Amino acid sequence: FHTPAHVLIPRPSTEAMVDALQNAPFFKKSKHILDIGTGSGCIAISLAKKAKEKKVTAIDICPYALAIAKKNGTLLKTENIEWALHDILKDKFSPKKMWDLIISNPPYIPLDERESMAPHVKEKEPFHALFVPNNKPLLFYEKIAEIGKKHLVEGGHLVVEVHARLAANTKNLLTQWGYKNLTIGSDLEGFPRWIIGEK
Repeated sequence: FHTPAHVLIPRPSTEAMVDALQNAPFFKKSKHILDIGTGSGCIAISLAKKAKEKKVTAIDICPYALAIAKKNGTLLKTENIEWALHDILKDKFSPKKMWDLIISNPPYIPLDERESMAPHVKEKEPFHALFVPNNKPLLFYEKIAEIGKKHLVEGGHLVVEVHARLAANTKNLLTQWGYKNLTIGSDLEGFPRWIIGEK
């Protein structure tokens, strides 16, 4: 993937999440997929290439990131993706579409952790794709859960990457939104890094 400065660099935890998802029985049945906060397009493109009969919608708040994602889609010969510019926190985001699967790696790092992070992360990667307010660390998960309740088919699945320290809190939030059969997946180092839930 082409990841110039100011586009989030895909992490091994995201790769592990996508690998686990591709082996999940429900993924094989998912024909319509939404990727929220696509960044470089790594999740959307990986899933689209896995099964070319699937229709993937990939959205992002940043026009620059979306342009890079489209470029990656072209370079990797992926044709079954619809790209769209959206700010899920501000847009009404009421498409007349339903999805079988919604997946996202949203911003989830509390701002007070910024100083302890590597300089290249703070200087080269987009602030808006990484950080959330200290007092609202689950801000994006709240909105994603709401979108899922409106736009997932019954029995559809929500998959979100999470902060290892906030995995339990995020699971509790999704429970409150009515998601069921919630499971937490671990990355290559054994840290809890994604959650799968069913509508």
